[in-house]
Amino acid sequence: MPDTLYARVERICEALCGVRGVHADVRATQPTGIVYIDPPYTGTTGYPALAFDVLGFARARAVTCWVSERVPITPHATQLRDRRVGGI
Repeated sequence: MPDTLYARVERICEALCGVRGVHADVRATQPTGIVYIDPPYTGTTGYPALAFDVLGFARARAVTCWVSERVPITPHATQLRDRRVGGI
C-alpha cells in the first residue's frame, strides 16, 4: 500500500504543478478557484469545534466545491472510484 499511495500522490503532484493550494479553515476563506472539503463522514464521530453545514457552505459559493463523503449529499453527486472499494 505505501508504494501505491506514493505513486498516487506523485501523479497528483505532477498534475497540479503550478496550482496554489491553501490549507485553512474553509469557513474563513474567499476561494477563487475550486474548494475541496474533507469533513468527518456523516454518522461518524466528528470534530465538534469544526462542525458546520457543508452542503450549505458549498451551495453559497460561486466556485466549484468538492466534498469527500461516504454517501451522496445531493441527487447530483458524482462518485469518484478507482479499482478498489471505497473510492480513489
